[in-house]
Amino acid sequence: MGLLDSAHIAHVFIVLHPELDRVLVLRGARGPEGELALPSFVAEERHPADAIYLNREFSRMTGIDGYVLGSIASVPSRMRVYAMEARRGAAEHGRSAAGTPAWVVPAALEEVHPNAAAWAASAIAPDRGRPAWTRRGFLGEAVAWVERALSDAGRGKVQSFEQVRTWEFSVVIRFRAGGRDYFFKALPEGAADEGARIERLAAEFPDALPAVIARDRSWVLLEGAIGPCLEDVADVTAWEAAARAYARLQMAFSGRCAELQLPVRSLDDLASAIDGLLEANDVLLIDTPEGLTGAEARALKGRARQFEAWCRELAVMEPVLRTLDHGDLWASNVLVTERGPVFIDWTDAVECHPFVGMFLLLEGAFLEKQLKGGADDAKRRIARAYLAPFAERYDAAALHRAFDAAQRIAPLFHAWRFHRDVLPTLRTPEMVELVPFFLRRLLTGTRSSPG
Repeated sequence: MGLLDSAHIAHVFIVLHPELDRVLVLRGARGPEGELALPSFVAEERHPADAIYLNREFSRMTGIDGYVLGSIASVPSRMRVYAMEARRGAAEHGRSAAGTPAWVVPAALEEVHPNAAAWAASAIAPDRGRPAWTRRGFLGEAVAWVERALSDAGRGKVQSFEQVRTWEFSVVIRFRAGGRDYFFKALPEGAADEGARIERLAAEFPDALPAVIARDRSWVLLEGAIGPCLEDVADVTAWEAAARAYARLQMAFSGRCAELQLPVRSLDDLASAIDGLLEANDVLLIDTPEGLTGAEARALKGRARQFEAWCRELAVMEPVLRTLDHGDLWASNVLVTERGPVFIDWTDAVECHPFVGMFLLLEGAFLEKQLKGGADDAKRRIARAYLAPFAERYDAAALHRAFDAAQRIAPLFHAWRFHRDVLPTLRTPEMVELVPFFLRRLLTGTRSSPG
């Protein structure tokens, strides 16, 4: 079982003292590790960036509040190891039914697990290439910055905060102040200014973007939108509304993507990259549980010229329209609110053919889960709703042909983008199976048509 399926794995914590180079163990624990054990629990596998359940389970288990610094090791589908920092003021007040919390030097971990001392060394002194939020002390800096920003904006004092997500690309922390939620997000230094991008989009579509409270280089503080994620909504009309709103965003910025400083990911570039992608055996994961079979890999390589022709055909197909693409349009990045759909997480936005991004919304597992037997009809309705704003300006028949062609090639586009833009940043292997996932969809030909 892999990332995209349900599986149970062990979650293991290397917990650092906020001030000392010591690591938390449970003394007197019973189990194969002997008298000392690392805090751990077994649970269903989730997205590797999901920090809420990790912090909550760790606090329930030990009585200590923590902050996940990041994943430092893993065995796919079996175990993930996380570095964590105990929050200041909480480190000495733990309690656990599994053993007495105690702080030990890293060398003492050798009797717990053969790799534990190395994990601890990596957590205590992360290499310089890792993002700032993976280092001790970052949480305090972020909280202080948010407190100042909220005070300057007249939004009140921070009442509480909770880490939501953390991985190589960003950290997200939810703050509560004045009866409202706010979200702090940090990106790697040198990354695109997502706050500036959101401000520019929100200037024309204030109901479709979260309000920016403050931003500073790669940090941004956003006002929380009130409503469930689209992935949790079974009403197909909400999905249709999201598709229409997204189309209007795309139409508005056709020919204007320079205002958003978006990287270009053209179909011509994709066509030129096909051979390299299909020869990247390290990410095809051939004959592994998470990867392609040898037969699937050979079938893909045998159709490389066909895929290239599809790219070239779509690139010149009427109407030719390259514009804004969200880049990560899963239903989890759309909130259903009283004012309409709100689109969050614009980190991966690019300029490209508009229709390839809809593949993620239409083919994600959440739509199938929510609508069950009616998913096929729902996909057609959503696709028609998406194309309706374009049809106000372009020929409807041409739009349908281009949309169908885009859905045919979309899995290849997303596999290429993941291989090109995401994998070079990853230091842990949990997400690599997305490349084979997309390429397998390319072979099966699963796609949604408005017809």
